[in-house]
Amino acid sequence: MTLTYNFRAHRGGFGFAADLTGEVVPRDVASQGGGLIVHGKVSLALPAVPLYWEDCAWLAFGAALHASEMVALHPDGLVVAVHELRYPGADYRCEVAALAMSGFLREALGLRGAAPSVSFAKEGGGAPVFDWGAGSVSPPPVVPRLP
Repeated sequence: MTLTYNFRAHRGGFGFAADLTGEVVPRDVASQGGGLIVHGKVSLALPAVPLYWEDCAWLAFGAALHASEMVALHPDGLVVAVHELRYPGADYRCEVAALAMSGFLREALGLRGAAPSVSFAKEGGGAPVFDWGAGSVSPPPVVPRLP
């Protein structure tokens, strides 16, 4: 079943938003094709439309946060198929893709594990502070944008 998850985090006139549409299907039901192996029998299928490589990395990281729980609940494996990722009228940070993926998986599968979040510092202009959860896997490095 296709689901759209809307992630929102705002403080004052600054904030993040991402809409992730996709579905989670058993591996034996998923069409055979390319994708990213996130962990063991958990794969990520990306949309047909182009995505920035950073968005792909952060989507995979968001899925990896829940991979152990997904494998425990579905030992035969799952494919997380992303149909669309949009950032509607908000400030862009590629890390938000991981937050949207986490929320999507928690809602789609009823997961109770990792719940990453973002808050905004009270000092320093309200810079975003991402919390990936205690004992979580390490996030991908943030690298400068290429010209």
